[in-house]
Amino acid sequence: MNSLYQKILPDNSADRFKIMYLMLTAVCMVIILVASAAVISWNSRTDLRDSVVANSERIVDSIYSTEIDAILVKQDRQGHSVTLPGSAQDQLDARIRDMYGPLNVVKVLIINRDWQPIYGSKKIVAVDEECGEHVKDAFSKGTTVYDLSKDVAIIDLQGEKREHIDLAEVFVPIRHKDGQIIGVFSIYTDVSRQTQKSHRQMINSIMAQTVMLLLISLVSYIYIIRGSSELKLAYQKLETLATTDPLTGISNRRQLLERVEQHFAMLQRTGETFARNVGLGFIMFDVDFFKQVNDTYGHRAGDSILKELATVINLELRQYDVFGRYGGEEFLAVLPNTLPEETEQIAGRLITAVNEHVFAWDNSNIHITLSAGVTWTDAENKTLDEVLSKVDSLMYEAKEQGRNRVIFRV
Repeated sequence: MNSLYQKILPDNSADRFKIMYLMLTAVCMVIILVASAAVISWNSRTDLRDSVVANSERIVDSIYSTEIDAILVKQDRQGHSVTLPGSAQDQLDARIRDMYGPLNVVKVLIINRDWQPIYGSKKIVAVDEECGEHVKDAFSKGTTVYDLSKDVAIIDLQGEKREHIDLAEVFVPIRHKDGQIIGVFSIYTDVSRQTQKSHRQMINSIMAQTVMLLLISLVSYIYIIRGSSELKLAYQKLETLATTDPLTGISNRRQLLERVEQHFAMLQRTGETFARNVGLGFIMFDVDFFKQVNDTYGHRAGDSILKELATVINLELRQYDVFGRYGGEEFLAVLPNTLPEETEQIAGRLITAVNEHVFAWDNSNIHITLSAGVTWTDAENKTLDEVLSKVDSLMYEAKEQGRNRVIFRV
């Protein structure tokens, strides 16, 4: 899991901010679009419900007021209830069909106080279980009850079969003037057009939001890329400053010792798998009489010589050798996978290369020599500090013996 995380979001890289931005943008876009779709869908359902309920209540008022002679109120010991003489059925059918069929009303029920249908545009003789629950709610709560059924089939007022429609069912209580609920009107309306229109509007809205979010994200990403590139350059500069000697361009003491520690630890772990006498060679050298160079030609000349010296040494070393400025005019080269005699040979080659090189400054040719301490180790029963201390001592021994020489000792 950690390796996967490293691949997706690499540490110490300015690129990780671009990757994180893209991931967060994608997640936020999904959240925004899903939330937007949910809100739009909820608003559409609410608007549809309010519209259908208001329209159904107007239809009920219209039917009840215009058919007052047909829809009667009877009274018994239990109270008032609506009733409809059989002779009024056909006339009421015709008027409802002609008046409300064009409004997409597909069925009308009138239910009395006993929850029995006294009128049905489909000649309903009983209230089904689902309808009965809504009727019960309308009677008990005294408020209009709404329900929406998806993908249903029904015979409309014209006697035609409608399939796969969205059907809104509204149950409107009928109240007597004394406040008693004496019946319920059930109005069934085909709202397929409204739901399809809402669905299209939701899709168009989501598409428009997606386009806007993508445009905003694209513009932001361009700025992120620019900022990330600047950050990457700044990071590279900081990394260079932290690991590179600013004068010579080679590894500074900190970076040098870190790389040497890695090679030393690897040799300790895998030393038994190497061929005999293959280990690490250490070459530490110091510029002879460097103070005289500074005093004679100035510190700028001394800096130029150190910089050029690093270039000369680098050309003589192998690509995988470790080389860096150890301090002042002291340098350290560590040679992995090297035999003892190879270490001494490479050290001698470095001394010769510097001797033969002409260092020019201000129309003057300056001759530079080196004093080098050289050792070799297989890291067995030794620490890195012990090896570094030994090669440092050998370097000073070379200086004491006359300079411009190599002292090699395992």
